[in-house]
Amino acid sequence: MNLALVQLAPDLDAGRTRERVAEQVAKGIDAGAALVVAPEGSSGPLPTTRAEAAQVAEPIDGPFVSLLCSLSTSSCTVMAGMVEDLGDGAFANTVVAARGGEVVATYRKLHLFAAFGADEAAWSVPGGSLTVLEVGGWRVGVMTCFDLRFPELTVALAAEGVDLLVVPAAWYAGVSKARQLETLLGARALDAVSYLGFAGQPAPLCCGGTGLFGPLGERLSSLPDAAEGVLVAELDRTRLDEARGLLPLAPLRRFAVELIE
Repeated sequence: MNLALVQLAPDLDAGRTRERVAEQVAKGIDAGAALVVAPEGSSGPLPTTRAEAAQVAEPIDGPFVSLLCSLSTSSCTVMAGMVEDLGDGAFANTVVAARGGEVVATYRKLHLFAAFGADEAAWSVPGGSLTVLEVGGWRVGVMTCFDLRFPELTVALAAEGVDLLVVPAAWYAGVSKARQLETLLGARALDAVSYLGFAGQPAPLCCGGTGLFGPLGERLSSLPDAAEGVLVAELDRTRLDEARGLLPLAPLRRFAVELIE
C-alpha cells in the first residue's frame, strides 16, 4: 500500500488554506496513495483559547470536511486534522477520514497538550475512544501529536491489531523538542511493531519531522523539516510480517490497558 504524508502550515484565510490542502492531497492521490494524511490543525491555526477556537472551528458537515470528502475516492482515503465545533461553545481537536465522498472515521484527541506552558484544555474537550479503520486491507490506528507521549495508547491500538499508526501533528519547536519527537516516533512504532506515518507542520513554528517509520522503529523516509510538500512511501506487508516474527510482542504482553474516563 502507498501512503502519502502531507507537511504544511495553515493560515487564517480558511479558503486559501483549503486550496493549499487540496493541492497537496491531490499530489498524493496522483501518486497512487491509498491513504493521504495531512497534519493536525490543517483547517486553520490551532487556537489557545475558546475565543480563538470559535474563529477557526467548523462542524463536521462544514466546508473543510466537505473538501476532504470531495477529494477522497473509493480507492483513496483522505485524513486531516481540524478544530471541530461541537456546538454549545465546545470544541475538539479532531481528525477526520473520508473515503468515497463520505466520512468513514473521526478521532478526537485523547491526550490534550498540557506541557511546556501550553493548556489545550483551555479550548478543547478530550475524546473518549480509540479509532481504527481499514484501508486497503491494512488496519490503521489514529493518534494525534501529544498522544505520542503515552505508550499505553499505542499498546491499546496494538491490541486492536493495527498494522499502521498514523499521527497527524503540529509538534511545536522548542528546547530538545525535535530530539524528543524522533525518539517517540521510533518508540511508538516499536511498541506496536507496526509502521508509523507522521504528518507534521513544518519549521520554524513546529519541528516538521514528517516521515515513515518501519516496524522495528527505524526511520525509512522523511521530508525536510522546513519544507511544505508530500512524501509518498510504500508499506511492505512482508517487512511487517518479518518484523513481527523477530519481535512477537503481541502474544507476550501480560498487562491490559483501559481508558480512564
